[in-house]
Amino acid sequence: MKKNTLILLLLFTFTKINAQLVNEEIDFNNLISTTNNDLFNKFVQPIPYGYEQITDGNSGYYLATSLQGAATQPLKLCSKFKGIDTESMIISIDYKVETYPTPISFGSNSVGVFIAKNNGETVLSTRLSANELSINGLTNPNSTFNSPVFGANFVNGRWYRLIFQLTKIATDKFSITSKIYDIGLDGTSSPVLKVTNSKEGFNYYFNSANDINIHIVGGWWGNVKYLDNFKIYGFKNGSNCPNLSNNNFNLENNIVVYPNPFTNQIILNKEATKINIYNLNGQLISTHSNVNKEISVEKLASGIYFFEIFSNDGVQIKKLIKN
Repeated sequence: MKKNTLILLLLFTFTKINAQLVNEEIDFNNLISTTNNDLFNKFVQPIPYGYEQITDGNSGYYLATSLQGAATQPLKLCSKFKGIDTESMIISIDYKVETYPTPISFGSNSVGVFIAKNNGETVLSTRLSANELSINGLTNPNSTFNSPVFGANFVNGRWYRLIFQLTKIATDKFSITSKIYDIGLDGTSSPVLKVTNSKEGFNYYFNSANDINIHIVGGWWGNVKYLDNFKIYGFKNGSNCPNLSNNNFNLENNIVVYPNPFTNQIILNKEATKINIYNLNGQLISTHSNVNKEISVEKLASGIYFFEIFSNDGVQIKKLIKN
């Protein structure tokens, strides 16, 4: 009996060590930093459909959406999480409304949060469309409250916050609430509640025994032009992405790449097993294998690029400019 108790305690300790309750925030302010890059180090690559960095003209940055982003291809967070038992999980994303120039006749997704299995299958989600703030993934749901969505709820040029809160209330049964708040013209005003949807129901996957992945999506077709301040409160349990921070490498193992800016050729101080080249949108432009200290890059257009360099010392990211 004592042996079984010890085993259970060890298992409990192991679980808590490997799945830590965290507040994780991505504000996109370090989007083009080589040591803390919000696209390359925070989201699974390749970044789809032209999500790109936009500056507010001061010191802040946010993420611009695209037309296709509302239809498919959400952004997948690197961090893995666990489902919940007694605690709550809270996910939020700020977004700015900007009306797409040509009216869209169907109910495109504007912004949403998706919780999925490793194979991409959605477990639970909330999303705002043209006429509904929906909650999906519950079996036999009881809709406890659902306020209507009107175009007047959302004003062009203002920032809003979508909050997705999930709480376990019985075995495999959850209470889920989605809310949208108005947070003003600059995204810093005191939140004013605009829309609420609450449901109770069953889900047989979203528990602490299973890994989950978190996705966000925003699309200009749904009149959501910008995303910012992506926050997750829950049990973090690993990562889908390699750690690309240069801080993890000793200086003697650091790869030197020159010249920068470059024109037609890049030279390295050591051999690389593979080099992936990405543009500012996170799109993979080209791949070079078994690089013997130099590569030809004359086909690249002028601009800023990220070089993901694989070597025997690990993986490093370099930001380079082509003239």
